[in-house]
Amino acid sequence: MEIAPKEGMYNPPPIPLAPYPPRPVVKPERGGLLTFVLMVRFIADAFAILVSLGVMSALSIAAQNGTHVGAEGRAAGNLVTMALVVSCIDLAGVAGVLSWKKWGVYLLAGCQAFGLMFQVQAGQTAMAMVGLATMLISGFCIAMRWSHFD
Repeated sequence: MEIAPKEGMYNPPPIPLAPYPPRPVVKPERGGLLTFVLMVRFIADAFAILVSLGVMSALSIAAQNGTHVGAEGRAAGNLVTMALVVSCIDLAGVAGVLSWKKWGVYLLAGCQAFGLMFQVQAGQTAMAMVGLATMLISGFCIAMRWSHFD
């Protein structure tokens, strides 16, 4: 006596990959002040990168022509290289904040703190105050939207 298989016994219904419909992606609003501060930082970083590259190429050309740059020239080259690296890191931080990533906030905070210490060490108190004001405005804008960051 043979038992006939029930219909659908060997062909179960397909298992849905997502049991619920996908949620629509909601982009949080960045706000005008935060967008303005980030764009100003982007422009300042791009300008600093261009100036750093220009100064580095001028120092390189001077060294190739046999001009003695001395200790001041080497120190300036080191400072310009440091400024170039910090500007690139800050630019990555701006990109991170624009895409709502917490690592971007941490990069911006680190670069801002480094720049503030450097300006105070160099005796540029007016620029340090501008940097501190920028840091406070950025921090306030980001703190209001911290829940949006991944």
